[in-house]
Amino acid sequence: MDEIRRREQEEEDRRVRSRSNMANKMKMTQETKALIPEEQRNMFSNGFSSKDTSVCILCGVPLVEGIPDDFETSTDMELKRKLVVHDKFMSPWQFTKNLTTADKDLSRKVFFGRCGHVYCGRCINNINRYAKQKGKSRPKKKKTDLDKVGVEHMDLNDPEYSAPNRCVAQDCKRLLTGNYFFRELYV
Repeated sequence: MDEIRRREQEEEDRRVRSRSNMANKMKMTQETKALIPEEQRNMFSNGFSSKDTSVCILCGVPLVEGIPDDFETSTDMELKRKLVVHDKFMSPWQFTKNLTTADKDLSRKVFFGRCGHVYCGRCINNINRYAKQKGKSRPKKKKTDLDKVGVEHMDLNDPEYSAPNRCVAQDCKRLLTGNYFFRELYV
């Protein structure tokens, strides 16, 4: 009887060791995947503070602060070129036309996508509004060569720029669709 108990105990110990080894291997692979390269560490945050200026990845509005109540649409083409070409904001909020108070209130909300990138509420509203037009297909987006077209001729209120169907973060390009793709952060 002791021999049977000893064999069962050895068999149980082997099974537990193999599961433990498998779990450790999975943990190590997950940890190596989760490492963030040093040059990208300043792009991530685990909170909002007054000294850090976190901005919406699509329009560049300061998160939580939103669009100021006394905002006037800008016509400065050098600022537009800097924001679109250098800072890589596809639809800078400074050039938005016909802003309502609801848009200004929405810009104070903060959302994040499954990919982890953060957007303001106004951009999410635009993305969801144009994504729900399922019956009407959007024309295929042509890659805009800013050297040939010029930023001055871009209509930043066009849904091609203000409501993209893919994440605008560099090297992300995940589709911004699906149930509960975006979640609101309550700050």
